[in-house]
Amino acid sequence: GYNMAIIAQALSSLLAFLPRSIAILGGGIGILLFTLLSGATATAVRAAFMATLVLVSKLVYRPQLGLRLLCVTGIGMLLYSPLLLLDSLSFQLSFLATASVMTFQHTLQESRMFIAYIPNAIRELLATTIAALIGVLPLLMYTFHATSIIAPLSNILVLPVIPFAMFCVFIVGTFGFLPIIPVVFSWMGELLLRYVFVVSNVLSYIPGSLITVEWVSLSVMLAMYGVLASIGYRVLNTQLQETNPIEGRVDVIL
Repeated sequence: GYNMAIIAQALSSLLAFLPRSIAILGGGIGILLFTLLSGATATAVRAAFMATLVLVSKLVYRPQLGLRLLCVTGIGMLLYSPLLLLDSLSFQLSFLATASVMTFQHTLQESRMFIAYIPNAIRELLATTIAALIGVLPLLMYTFHATSIIAPLSNILVLPVIPFAMFCVFIVGTFGFLPIIPVVFSWMGELLLRYVFVVSNVLSYIPGSLITVEWVSLSVMLAMYGVLASIGYRVLNTQLQETNPIEGRVDVIL
């Protein structure tokens, strides 16, 4: 869910020169290709569905609607398989990343620390990356007892080329029986993937890029999410007051 939400946002940003609905549709196509190329496993399909909810909320300009759909989806999945809540890290990360992007992405994108200095396409991608990290960071720190401080930078450098690499792989897999086209696209895809590996390797050697956090226990993680839930509630209330001052409350909408 974390990867798919950011990839969908990256592709939508790259297509920002097109009408909004077409750009968001492009993000949906990116999710579909990513799912197919990853083998369309149950985990990938679940994450793809959640990431699609982000695009739906952006298309209708109502993050609260997306959150409502996300909650219904999460409840349905848990009713079908209750053990997902405790045993499936991928479900937990997908749900938290999706909810966090829906809640914080717009506010981060329009914040003063971004809007004055960064081009819109990069600002949108950076805001999505940070919003997703906000949602998954406490769980990652609790599970792996470590966190990366260069994840936003690596995502900015790598994610814009991922959709193109996916497209090249898709073309090679689909038209592999042709004599010339697959060779050209395989060469292009290899260059793009080499770039991804080089950037990842270079950034991984930066001193202090990975911080150990042994002190994050279950109670600390739950306290972090309590604080995030409180902040998210206020953020959504602010957004609702800006778009609908008559209703203007999360509890009314949800």
